Amino acid sequence: SPGKDSPFRNRPVAESLLIFERMRAGEVKQGAAILRAKIGMDNRNVIMRDPVMYRVIEHPPHPRTNSEWPVYPSYDWAHGLSDAIEEVTHSVCTLEFNSHNELYDWFNERVLSVGGLTCAALPRQHEFARLEMTYIVVSKRKLRRLVEGGFVDAWDDPRLPTLSGMRRRGYPPSALRRLCELIGVTKVPSAFIQFELLEACVRDSCKEETQAKLLCVLRPLRVVITNYDAADQVLEVAQEGEGLPARRLPFGREIVIDREDFMEVPEQGFKRLAPGMTAKLRFAYTITCDEVIHDDHGEVIELRCSYDLASLG
Repeated sequence: SPGKDSPFRNRPVAESLLIFERMRAGEVKQGAAILRAKIGMDNRNVIMRDPVMYRVIEHPPHPRTNSEWPVYPSYDWAHGLSDAIEEVTHSVCTLEFNSHNELYDWFNERVLSVGGLTCAALPRQHEFARLEMTYIVVSKRKLRRLVEGGFVDAWDDPRLPTLSGMRRRGYPPSALRRLCELIGVTKVPSAFIQFELLEACVRDSCKEETQAKLLCVLRPLRVVITNYDAADQVLEVAQEGEGLPARRLPFGREIVIDREDFMEVPEQGFKRLAPGMTAKLRFAYTITCDEVIHDDHGEVIELRCSYDLASLG
């Protein structure tokens, strides 16, 4: 149904300009007056029904200009106009702005018709679904709450999906570029990118950019190979790349694995080491967990395993 006209809709232009000048001068209180575009309250698109162009904002003060600039443009009015002034050709937005597309064009076309724009071609707005990823908060509003609430150190906290945070985390730029190439864009609002894809892009980039590679165990767990009676040996693994020496990996009766690679009560789908389960040591043998040793506090301190001599590789 059509909207209701404002009682001031047919005010004379000269009077409207005078009130707007008073708004600009700071003589009008917040909420006492707004400037609206005169389009039509019967438009099928409610966004087009005499939309707001300027309003007075006193509280809170602007973070940069404080109270020096009392009148502010609406997003719909400023967005298209700033794109046209900066000669942007393709303005990319998320799907919730789809209904604003018509107003975006309407404002620019009207300003162009009175000679207010000098761009060769008007910009066009295109809407796509936002990039959603599993296990990651990508909303700027929610990220701001994490930063201002002290839940993270700052915007460059390596736990955040910001560019500065990813840089501190060690993500190479080529990994993010590759991710963007793979995922593309979509108009499906429910599409989620798997976090594992980002990790795969990081691994591939590191693999290409890093020649010498080393292995380390961050949270070691002792493993005793009970059926290993030979002397300690060194397994040599050829590295990718010309001129690089082979990697030397020691293997003997006692080795260490990362605690994350063992689960005493394995979850469904767990593919690493657990009591009675067999797992493959990278570049070495398969081992089977036969016994779990605990300390006085019940913490796992050692695994007793057996290995398969024919599984090397």
